[in-house]
Parts: sequence; structure tokens; C-alpha cells
Amino acid sequence: MPYNPPFSASDALDKHPLRTGPAASSPTALEHAPDQPNVALTQNDVARFLKDELNTAILDRMYPWLWLCTAMDSARIDALHKQIIKRRTIIASEDPALHLVWYRSDIFIKPIPPALLNYEFWKEYLNGQPQQFDRRVVLGFLRSYGYLIRHRTDLRLAIKEGLVPENIDWLQWERFIAPFRLLEDDEVGLRYHTGQLRLSRLNILIRILRPREDGDVGTNRHYHQTQWYTASYMRQFAGPLLFIFASVSLLLSAMQVILTLPSDPPWHTWVVHSASIADAFWGFSVTVLVALAFSWLLLIGGPIVYLIAQQLFGYQQKCKFQKRLAP
Repeated sequence: MPYNPPFSASDALDKHPLRTGPAASSPTALEHAPDQPNVALTQNDVARFLKDELNTAILDRMYPWLWLCTAMDSARIDALHKQIIKRRTIIASEDPALHLVWYRSDIFIKPIPPALLNYEFWKEYLNGQPQQFDRRVVLGFLRSYGYLIRHRTDLRLAIKEGLVPENIDWLQWERFIAPFRLLEDDEVGLRYHTGQLRLSRLNILIRILRPREDGDVGTNRHYHQTQWYTASYMRQFAGPLLFIFASVSLLLSAMQVILTLPSDPPWHTWVVHSASIADAFWGFSVTVLVALAFSWLLLIGGPIVYLIAQQLFGYQQKCKFQKRLAP
């Protein structure tokens, strides 16, 4: 049974009539997908276009293990104004695999293709037929925008960054996006069962799972490469190597002080309490060694404990999510 568009014709943000719609005889009716003059209005061409624009096959294959990268909570998406508060740079990316993926101070967001704002386009090409692109992926994608744009400030930021068309006003947006905010997780694609994803963890996970197959773009070494030339790649090791070198130098110096101190210091005419000074030097050197060992324990053990705590939290969220999806 064909599904109706989730929004009404009056709430559509793209009003262009299509040759396949009720206004096919109109001289202004489009013979191509809105904003895509090279995409003919045939089921195959539109399905190929939507696959290029929204397909997240790699994340879908990694889905059972995505809880290691983020909490299984589709609402964990910061609004655009909050991204700015967190000092993140919003980067418009046309790669659907990078939608809502963040790395350090950047977050990648896929702009909305104008065709998805057209009522007739939904009615003809996103009505749930087997030969069409998976409607649930499109529903999840637009639902994510329901979280990204929650206030007038968010809409202004979205227009500024080129994420939505410039001619949209706040009331129009709210009427259009309202039905998508009501969607449940079992109504959207697998990737949209989660919210924002951390790129550094995706890069680790893809090396373990190796989900890319022959013909897929990219390699299993990176989900998305962050270093594009050798110098920047090597520079990231400079800090840790410098810390290790300084630690080893301090360790050897402290050990040298301990070994060179005699057990019964000789009497020096210019030092009144030479034995006490030797004991102080020995105690200070041992304290340095203990402090150095404690620093390494914090440096290595701290992140491990933090990572384990995060994974336990992620696993608990995954169990709760599966209970919510269970019939």
C-alpha cells in the first residue's frame, strides 16, 4: 500500500510542480527532480539520485557495534546553536556518510536536498514501493534536522551555512518539520537509531570490523581520513615522543643521583650536615621516581578507565534501546 507524504501539500517548502504530478500540463512543471536538472523523473534515476545523496551503507553494516562509538539514543543531536556554544565549526558536507559525524572542533552536516521538501516528489518517488529508495532513510535524515533546527537561531545558522534553502522562514519550517519529530526509531533507517558519531572512534572501529567491500569508496584503514600529508601525520606523534623522552631523562637522572650518593657520606669542612643533605637528595630523587610513576599511571590508566566507563554506559544504553524497539 502506498504511503502518503508525512507532511501536507500546503506545508511543503518546495512548491515546484512536477511533470508526473497533478500539474503535469503546467508550463512551469519540472521534467527533472527539483534543483537537479540532470536527474530525470523516472523511478530508476530518482532512486539512484537518492542513493548517492543519502545512502549510509557502511554505517548500516557497522550498526550492531555503533554503540561503541556513541550512545544508542537518536535524540543525542545538539541543535546548531549549541554546536556553536561547544566551539564546533559547522561544515556542510555532501557526503551522507559524514552527516552528524564530529571530529575535534568540527561537525559535518549534510545539506537537505530541495527535492525532499517537495510534496509531489514524495508522493511519486517516496511512497514505499519496492523499487524505490528506502523511505525510512529519508525519514530518519529529516528527523535529524528536527533536532538540529529547534529555534529561530538554528534556522538562521542553517541558512548561513547553506544547509537549507534561503527562502524558508521560521513558521514554514516548523509546520514542515513537525511530523518528522514525531517519528519513532522503528520508522527510520538503522543509521538514525543513533545521533552524533565520533570520527576518531569510527576510524578505530572500521579497522576492526572492515565493513567495506569491493566496489565501495574508501578503505578499511579510515572511516574518513583526517591527515592529508605526511608532515601533519608525523606531527601528531611529536608531543607523545617528547613527553616520553623527558620522562626517561628524568628517570635516569634521578637514578643516577641515588646511585652516586655514598651510604656514609664523608665529612666536608664546608658542609656542616653533609649526611643530612645526602639523605635529603636521596629522598627527593625517590619522590621524583614515585611522582613519575604516578604520572604515567594517570596518563595510561586514566583514559583506559574513562573509556571503559563510556563503553559500559554505551552498552547499558544499547540494552535500553533494544527494549524500546522490542514489540
